[in-house]
Amino acid sequence: MDTDTLSQFKSEFNSFFMLVLLNMAFGALAMAFGMQYMIMAVLGLPLVQTSPPLQVLAGAISMAGFGLGFMWILSSTKILRGIKGIRREFRSHEGPVPDETLTGWIVRMLAHYRENKKILPWMITISRLGGCCFVTLGIVNILQGVTAWNAGGNWMDMTLPFMAAAINLTLGFATIAISIGFHRYAHAWDIRLDETARNETLLERTLEHR
Repeated sequence: MDTDTLSQFKSEFNSFFMLVLLNMAFGALAMAFGMQYMIMAVLGLPLVQTSPPLQVLAGAISMAGFGLGFMWILSSTKILRGIKGIRREFRSHEGPVPDETLTGWIVRMLAHYRENKKILPWMITISRLGGCCFVTLGIVNILQGVTAWNAGGNWMDMTLPFMAAAINLTLGFATIAISIGFHRYAHAWDIRLDETARNETLLERTLEHR
């Protein structure tokens, strides 16, 4: 068993796993924001004071966000379900990993990647956008903290924005790093798929000439 190959497989797999979880989280956030507006409208709670056309537009966007978030969670759950078995196997495996076991994991991951290849670029994009939103919120929190500090507010008002900034910036940069890392791994998996397709073609041609 090649230790470097096993280490590379674990890094790629963990990056894939985190990417799926992040997309599920972003889908849940989209649903939450959409549901918040709809609940306020149903209960007759005061909404942002805007013109009726803008309120209708905001309501339509909220409903669309709720629907898209729900669909995105379903898609992410499907991908997660396909890799949970592999994750459970290699996390529970004790001792050296035999070559045939590692090869089996790689083949299963390759098949799963091929099956979901079209949706993965969207997952990478959503993770990057979500990370940028967290970073933006962190910057806004810092500005709020500076404003509160200059205004001479109480200790809680001055420290909470900086604490929120630390959390949002950490989440943002971590999310962006995960999406960039998986993008690099996805390129490697694309190369492997191309090699597999060429090998399958060569095998078919060899069998035809027999």
